[in-house]
Amino acid sequence: MLKNLILFLNVLLFISCNEEKIINDVIVNQKFVLAVDSANPKLVLYDTKDGILSNDIYFENNGKNIPGDISKITEYGGMLFLLMPNIYKIEIIDKITFKSLATIDFSNERLEPTDICFANSTDAYICHGNDTALTLLDIYNMAIARKITVGKNPVSIACAGNQIFVANQSDNTVSVVDSRTHKEEAELKVSTAPCLVAVNGENEKALVISLGDGKINSSQTKTAAVATFIDIATRKTGKKVELGTLKTKALDQHPLKLILTLNDWAYIQTKTHLLRLDAKRESGINTLSSEYNRDIVYHKLRNQILVVKGQGNGVQILNANNAGKILSFTIDNQIRTIYPL
Repeated sequence: MLKNLILFLNVLLFISCNEEKIINDVIVNQKFVLAVDSANPKLVLYDTKDGILSNDIYFENNGKNIPGDISKITEYGGMLFLLMPNIYKIEIIDKITFKSLATIDFSNERLEPTDICFANSTDAYICHGNDTALTLLDIYNMAIARKITVGKNPVSIACAGNQIFVANQSDNTVSVVDSRTHKEEAELKVSTAPCLVAVNGENEKALVISLGDGKINSSQTKTAAVATFIDIATRKTGKKVELGTLKTKALDQHPLKLILTLNDWAYIQTKTHLLRLDAKRESGINTLSSEYNRDIVYHKLRNQILVVKGQGNGVQILNANNAGKILSFTIDNQIRTIYPL
């Protein structure tokens, strides 16, 4: 009986070890598209198993170069949206073939497309950080449907069902736009210079990150960078949390990027640190690294954080639940941003 028990336990141990190995193999075999080189923009196709598959997948499939520096890549309906605020355009390509589907051009009005969200299968909302308006894009017809007035310098946007939250940096407000009326239905006061907004997976709360004073205008006295929670159902602001720890002063933090994961972990990249906030409990900030990172991107399907390192040619992949490192890789280009395929 004892021998049988030992044999059974050894079999279980063998199976569990093999299962862990299989899971790890699946994790590390991933593909990404990397926007590189702000002077001569390209899209590099990269595989963590085989390395670079294409030095410029966009050029290969379209016979032309990407016209501008890509600041952000996002996806909807099998399409990749490449935001290029420096030339006032969004390039839309097929996620599988990388063929160009449309170019949304704001150059006549010189509107910078700084962020985008998707309220439903036909409507995309684009904010313009150098204006006071959102653009409603009809995705089906790839045409501008209307403009929606919000606050000054709407730099970041997030959708929670039919509610769209917009961070108006120069007004110290968050606009709430209803996709059914296409109008601003509420305006919420938040801390100075809101620059980032995200919505949690259950569409229960929005998280707004504010710079504080003295980060844009250096002549002002600095105040703390702050996270403000908003109840989506009531459209009311709630708890505020300064973005600092015992070793990391909120006064000195200049937030650049925000991710809010499905498990309510908020990752905040500043000019000098990568911070993590427990958005479920609305407390508990800790410092993950004391360095500048160029970009952070959320891989929702794998629940991973993709970190483009500050030197620009390296990427680190973290487990979004515990911030543990999964793998890293480097290429011979300056990476602007990354998107998982």
